[in-house]
Amino acid sequence: MLDFKELTLSSKQEIENCIKNVRITSSELTFTTFFIYRKLLNVKYAIKDGMVVYKTRINKEGYRFPLGDGDKTALISELIAENPRLLFYGLTADMVNYLEQNFKGRFSFSKMEDYDDYVYSQDKLANLTGKKLHSKRNHINNFYKLYDGEFSEITPDDKDLIICSYDRWFKETEDKFLLHEKDGIRDLLSNYGELGLVGGKLMVSGNLVAFSIGEKLNDDTAVVHIEKADTNYKGAYTVINQQFAKNCLEGFTYINREEDMGIEGLRKAKMSYQPDFMVEKYRGELI
Repeated sequence: MLDFKELTLSSKQEIENCIKNVRITSSELTFTTFFIYRKLLNVKYAIKDGMVVYKTRINKEGYRFPLGDGDKTALISELIAENPRLLFYGLTADMVNYLEQNFKGRFSFSKMEDYDDYVYSQDKLANLTGKKLHSKRNHINNFYKLYDGEFSEITPDDKDLIICSYDRWFKETEDKFLLHEKDGIRDLLSNYGELGLVGGKLMVSGNLVAFSIGEKLNDDTAVVHIEKADTNYKGAYTVINQQFAKNCLEGFTYINREEDMGIEGLRKAKMSYQPDFMVEKYRGELI
């Protein structure tokens, strides 16, 4: 029987030992993502035979596909034996193919439309070239006409500034996700170096107006975990997006900007940058 444990910062090393040879393409399969939302998702993990399996629960318990170099068929068979209603979340296309080939007819699959990742070329987000992104360039030009904005990299010393600004921007919210996200941001900034993060902030007259935090996802792709801005400053979101890509994520071919979670405004904003491709995700349920 798999021994599932609470996810803590000290879990990072043993998990990364399992996934060091795995090319992760889905934003939700990074240690950082699970760490940010470990309380909201009730994240647990188990290590067996050089592989890691995550278990999460909000309304219904579900698992993530095993990651590592071990015998996945044996481990999935064990999960099936222990869970007659086994449910996998966040399956990428290659994971679906694996289950179809090795467990023929055992799983039914459905698309998780609201959780596909948006992926863009780094050059596109950094330089905003082409007619389709003309309006983005205008937003940035207008921002700098209105405000004396200054971009710089985040350091651990920015923790209090960012948390206080976040509280001010979202002080009216009762959104459970945003409240957990704030706790997650605090955790990220408290463990910035240990998590291997990179971040950027946008200041105007001594005030923080936007910030972004990300990390390496795989050899050619970075992932943006957090991007927030004060909407009282017109164009702040556009500027932090472009400046973070240009100054902090150079050297990567692609930038994964995560999913839209079915939020129409977020979907519209992410589509407006003309994604190069999507990382599609599926649910797999044992029949």
